[in-house]
Amino acid sequence: MVALGLASSVVPDVAVALRLVAALVPLLYFVIAEHYYQTTPGKRLFGLTVVTLDGERPDLLTHIVRGMTRIPEAMVLVPYLFVVPFSQRKQRFGDMITETLVLRRSDLDRR
Repeated sequence: MVALGLASSVVPDVAVALRLVAALVPLLYFVIAEHYYQTTPGKRLFGLTVVTLDGERPDLLTHIVRGMTRIPEAMVLVPYLFVVPFSQRKQRFGDMITETLVLRRSDLDRR
């Protein structure tokens, strides 16, 4: 009986920890990849890079904010799908807030 009571108190803690890890791993993936390389492997595959509106390299805080905005964007995916195509610079909310753009590297070289 004691083991059953102990297991029932541990399971919620493990579930909370797993949810936290499930939220942090994708966030860290985007923040680390974009901060160090200005791109993720998927963006690199398509020749894309993240820059500020001035064409400069964003700082770490900018990447953290961009990453954190992915969570609410994922929660309201349908409205999000209509924002990007109709925004002036084809930006998602995170890019609008942090004043960043995702551009093709070839377009950036021409600037």
